[in-house]
Amino acid sequence: MKKSPYMGPANLYSLILPDLRTAAHNCGYAIGLHGTMTNDLDLIAVPWTNEAVCAEKLVDDLRDSVNGFLLMDNPQFPPRWEDKPHGRRAVSIYLIGSGEWGGLGEIYIDLSIMPRKIGV
Repeated sequence: MKKSPYMGPANLYSLILPDLRTAAHNCGYAIGLHGTMTNDLDLIAVPWTNEAVCAEKLVDDLRDSVNGFLLMDNPQFPPRWEDKPHGRRAVSIYLIGSGEWGGLGEIYIDLSIMPRKIGV
């Protein structure tokens, strides 16, 4: 069976991006797209309002908006959070049922979150 050119990862990522942006907005963050959407969905979350929630709450809400999951406490996978330059923290959100999208393999969001500045 020939794969449809319309069911690549970028198409799936394009479908979920509006829901992710809405969830981020509701948490006081702006979401920026970074990357090609070829292998994963690289996103940058930037605190945008004084009421921006903590990174953990943001991740929970983003995960819930796409019915995703986090890999935790499994020695085969990297730690849940990874420290990055300039205070960024990164985490991956995996999508449930990604195999149903024509055998695309591992479909996930690679999310970098900029830190909040409290009381500025």
